[in-house]
Amino acid sequence: NHIHDNMNQDGAGIAVVNSDPIISYNLIYDNDAFDLGGGIRSDYSSPTLINNTITQNDANSGGGIYCLQSTPAIVNTIIWNNTANSSNEILGSPNITYSDIRGGYPGEGNIDDNPLFVNPGMNEFRLQEDSPCIDAGDPLSPLDPDSTRTDIGALYYHQFTQIKPNNIESTPNAFHLSQNYPNPFNEKTTITYSLPTYGHVSLAVCNILGQQVVLLCERPQSPGIYTLSWNAFNLSSGIYFARLQFGSHVQRIKMLLLK
Repeated sequence: NHIHDNMNQDGAGIAVVNSDPIISYNLIYDNDAFDLGGGIRSDYSSPTLINNTITQNDANSGGGIYCLQSTPAIVNTIIWNNTANSSNEILGSPNITYSDIRGGYPGEGNIDDNPLFVNPGMNEFRLQEDSPCIDAGDPLSPLDPDSTRTDIGALYYHQFTQIKPNNIESTPNAFHLSQNYPNPFNEKTTITYSLPTYGHVSLAVCNILGQQVVLLCERPQSPGIYTLSWNAFNLSSGIYFARLQFGSHVQRIKMLLLK
């Protein structure tokens, strides 16, 4: 859920009173409480907060979270860059572990590091590649969908692939799959390919028997040059083949994974 741009006297994002909900995977941002709890206010309650991002909220007290006779259990959560006249991030005594809290907070696994959002000014709260929140969540929590240790925050960083178009001044004149770099590689490698026209792209990795082990890309794409970062952390050493299909065109490259 995205909970944002709300205004209220107290608990502008979420107000919890005499109840014990589970609040998980929410982006709570840009909410404004005139008095207490810009992001969350919890009164006489014991809510559980799991993998939330609470940021850019404002209040008179407790910009991120305000607790009154309340002991929320908070884990894998980012509470960052909230403002208030007193206690910028948290006012009260929640039980917080494996979370990123601006100014720090006592508790196992907690950190006090800029989470490195992609573009908080544009409300883009995905994590950048070098965010300290990646793989920093509670090790007993379920794994992220990419089968890595859970990240802190509402939006996990997918460590298998990252695809982005390169800045180019002209459209490529041919379909081409470049050799990965580095090669041989240890877990992480980069693959680049060129598309001369718009069309459907399928990029897969196969083992030496021709069996597909991972599908890296399956989507329509515009003409351009694309760079893909792949993390093969879950595969064993050996020879693999990247297979790129674009319409009726197919190209392959051989890659050597050494661990």
